[in-house]
Amino acid sequence: MLNLAGILFLLVTVDIAFPLPIQPKDVKTENGRLIVDDRESVSTCARVVLEWNISKYEIKLKKRKSLTVLRSIAGRAENGSFNAVMGPSGCGKTSLLQCLALRTRDFEGSLTLNGKALTGAYFAHTGYVHQKELFFPHLTVREHLVFHALNHLSRHKSLEECIARVEAVMEEVDLTKVGDQKIGGGDLYLVAGISGGERKRLNIATELLGNPRILLLDEPTSGLDSVMGELVCLLLKSIAVQAPRRLVLAAIHTPSSRVFTLVSHVTLLTSHGELAYWGPRDKLLLFLEGLGYRCPSYFNPADFILELASAKVIAGQAGAPGGVGGQELASPGNVSGSLLVESTSSGKLVAACKSTLSRDLAPLGVNNRHKEVVGVQGPGASNWAVSFRTNLWRSWLSQRREYVGLAVAVLMNTALGLVFGVLYFQQIPHDNGRNTAGYLFSLLVTLLIASSIAVCMNFPFDFAILMREYYAGVNSPLGYFLGRTLASEPPSLAFMIMGILPYFMVGLAPSAVAFGWYCLLFFIVNFAAQSIGYLASSFSANPVVGLSILPLFITPMILFSGMLYERNSVPPSLRWIQDISVMNYSFALMVLNQVGHIDGPARSFLIDFLQIKDSDFPGFLIALVSLSILYRVAAMGVLWVRVKFFSKVQ
Repeated sequence: MLNLAGILFLLVTVDIAFPLPIQPKDVKTENGRLIVDDRESVSTCARVVLEWNISKYEIKLKKRKSLTVLRSIAGRAENGSFNAVMGPSGCGKTSLLQCLALRTRDFEGSLTLNGKALTGAYFAHTGYVHQKELFFPHLTVREHLVFHALNHLSRHKSLEECIARVEAVMEEVDLTKVGDQKIGGGDLYLVAGISGGERKRLNIATELLGNPRILLLDEPTSGLDSVMGELVCLLLKSIAVQAPRRLVLAAIHTPSSRVFTLVSHVTLLTSHGELAYWGPRDKLLLFLEGLGYRCPSYFNPADFILELASAKVIAGQAGAPGGVGGQELASPGNVSGSLLVESTSSGKLVAACKSTLSRDLAPLGVNNRHKEVVGVQGPGASNWAVSFRTNLWRSWLSQRREYVGLAVAVLMNTALGLVFGVLYFQQIPHDNGRNTAGYLFSLLVTLLIASSIAVCMNFPFDFAILMREYYAGVNSPLGYFLGRTLASEPPSLAFMIMGILPYFMVGLAPSAVAFGWYCLLFFIVNFAAQSIGYLASSFSANPVVGLSILPLFITPMILFSGMLYERNSVPPSLRWIQDISVMNYSFALMVLNQVGHIDGPARSFLIDFLQIKDSDFPGFLIALVSLSILYRVAAMGVLWVRVKFFSKVQ
């Protein structure tokens, strides 16, 4: 509970500066404990029926070719039922779930909810649990859920009600005991955290926060042992049958016999993406027996039906030519010749399913109304101001717990500062201006490169999480960018060590005013370098792309800094590059700050060499600050355009 108090303190602290647009309601209590009335989040209709008819779903390949993934897939599911989508690997289970969740809309067919065409509010009432879990490793389980609860529920619930909902969901999925433990994992390096089964349950809990009417899950048992997989399916069964009775539909790859008995309805796909069976689980084996395929005794029915639905099977298995309806199973003693043979059963199942489906389901036809649904709408859609506050809070927690990265940054900048200090040790007071210019130029170039690369190496890794949260209605690109970048400013102050440490070692102007301006200018340049890094890395979620683009921004800035090319010799057609060069203004400002406190040949040399004058200081400072903000805004604009128009639905 100490960590919960910390969460409330941080949220309230941020709320003082950035208040949430929440309309608080009366918080109900029961025996002194907060409770939440979730009836408004659940359908007022007692019955929830999702029907689908996926006539054809194709994916585009190279050279104008296409591959048909799904064809003629129809079905229906109701609340209170645990439905399983089964089939061999590559049969299209994930594609079917993405179609039902409207994560892809490029299919021909129809989708209805309670007999009506889908609208944007469908996203707010549907939870989609991905196969791959994506979390911020340094957050605790409770902090992760609080973030999603605030973004998903804060429009109609108070802060206390959101916290109460988090506690209720953690208790429902049995995560209370690990609520204050780090999630762990990570892309750059592994962080110790919760177990694989707990990560699966956390993935489910994230979607349960909004009390969705429909819960779609992509292989929630993959990567788990049979016991842990059964526990996850028991949880899904209870979610389906207990109040408020949800519709649960999960793609399950290889269920055990015990897991198979938990399922109420089965949608079976063949290797070619065709429907082999749809209906109650307890009638599936009878359906197969009617076609001459009887499941042997003491054999997992799930394995049996997967063999029948596969395009190729092991010789001697059910569905193989010459087999006796599954009576003769493959074994090392009876397999000869080719190990894999073409199946004869999948085609029979498809033909039989078409005839039975026409009796059990009224055809929806093909109206493609789902293609008209745009964006994330409804009560669950995130407000950018809310997401800014919560992203600021989440990013700050992640940044301050990045102990390894912070320690490495401090050590690196300390080492670089000492290198500069030793190399130029007390050279500046006896200098004619060359060493002063060399020190300031090399220091700024190092800062520009190091700070921008640090951003390019970290910023793109969050994009997958952002996209998943955006299409779940719990985040916005503008709120994420502002919160993420603002929270990263305090840790980036480690770069100040590289500039401050050698200041007195090299013998720069021993004036408090000069030192103050030096630190301020160094901070602004660091901010500008980060802005350039954000801009370069905003074009792609691949950090290699950002690092490849970065030299296109940095190299011209260094060339047009005034150190390597005379300012007055720049051709008029290229002067615009000089005008947008951060190095141009920062180098000149650093030199002007020093020459304002010295006399003699060094001052004359620096003024003449850079072709600047004291009166340029205010204008150059305004230009530097403006460019640092402009590059940051441009990065935010690129990210917004990518998310809105060029990103793949997650």
